[in-house]
Amino acid sequence: TTTTTTTISSAPTCVLDGPFFFNGVYHLFLQQTFPWSTVSSGGIGWGHLASTDLAHWYEISTFTGFSSDGFVPGKWLDPEFGNVSGYFSGSVTIVNGEPRAVFPTVFASEPGCAGVSSPSCHMEYQMSTPTNLSDPWLAEWSQPVTIVRSTQGPQPHSWVWEDPAGAWENPALPGQWLFIGQTTVNGSVLLTTWSSRNGSDWTAGFDYVDSFFPGTGDARCPGEACGGCCPSFVNGRQFSATNTSSHLMYDCGNTYWMGQYKASATKQEFVPSGIEQSIDAGGQASASKGFWTNDGRYIHFTWIHGGDDAAVESVSGVANASGWDSMLSVAREMQLDADLNLMTLTPVLELDTLHGALLYTNDSDTVVAPGVYPLPTVRSCVDSRRGGGGRTDALLAVAVSSRLTWSHAVIHSLLSSTSLLSLGPRQFA
Repeated sequence: TTTTTTTISSAPTCVLDGPFFFNGVYHLFLQQTFPWSTVSSGGIGWGHLASTDLAHWYEISTFTGFSSDGFVPGKWLDPEFGNVSGYFSGSVTIVNGEPRAVFPTVFASEPGCAGVSSPSCHMEYQMSTPTNLSDPWLAEWSQPVTIVRSTQGPQPHSWVWEDPAGAWENPALPGQWLFIGQTTVNGSVLLTTWSSRNGSDWTAGFDYVDSFFPGTGDARCPGEACGGCCPSFVNGRQFSATNTSSHLMYDCGNTYWMGQYKASATKQEFVPSGIEQSIDAGGQASASKGFWTNDGRYIHFTWIHGGDDAAVESVSGVANASGWDSMLSVAREMQLDADLNLMTLTPVLELDTLHGALLYTNDSDTVVAPGVYPLPTVRSCVDSRRGGGGRTDALLAVAVSSRLTWSHAVIHSLLSSTSLLSLGPRQFA
């Protein structure tokens, strides 16, 4: 048997899709380019990784053929629009014990549509579900069905229906499901809210509700609306049971807001309690997504662009002529600092299983800056280089925080140098 191995590769934006936990397995989808693809020719789909411990990941989608892999353009011929050019970034929500993936599907069958980045193309929000829930890896998914059409919502909008967030149930109207997406209207980004027409039967479609994140007229949201690509509203769930301003909203701009969620039978609105904050330092993190686990943790992943192509290739060892290859952070838990009403990020405890013997302990009193201590040969927190024997040396500038187990600088170091997923061969139990 001949096996073709492709690289889990990311698009320039919004590359992380639908992480979720189901029946003891963590699942993670990524934007994937294929051997026949270029940046502009289409062929963009979802790669699929799975893990039982958040530390060791297995590639479910090797894309050796269409018969056993999902979300590959060309696998399905849409009954209404024909050929599919690509599946862009989306999310997965568990509804009535069933994972449901929602994503923008690009159709390039119209005259004048070239590749996947042309105003002559159009997108529909579509949904797919696993075909075999008894398969722990959920390798097979159903042919997508349209749930939102490009002709719906505010008009005229750009040709793009992008980045639907994970759905949640309307607290003011039990049984109605909601999700937000992103488009552009009159040159401005708009976060659109969509509600299910027939409760949990999503095949009946969704209707447009309103702008989810309207402007406040002050520094919290000075424009007509706020939020950007890859929006995530964390499932209508507060991070503190006693703080109504502990709802979390974040987007691909590496920014987040804490605020209130106002829900009614006819309107949904996020009202920030303060100005936007940064998720990660350094400007290399973007397009993050997360999910709630059964034990109440909110697990967060983010996409990391390595900067220039040479830097990315030095870490990944993969040629990156197209500029599409990049990295993914380790799994991190997001928690609310109740005193500051700010979010903190901590690598998940499961990553301890990857630790080997202690390599170095600094017992000196040398201080680089207040709270910052040197490690041997460290030059900067973003300095990664290939060591002898094919080994990658991660050179970290570690900051010590008296308040947090992992400080922001440590997290940034992890993002910049040691954040590649631990991938194993394709395995099935």
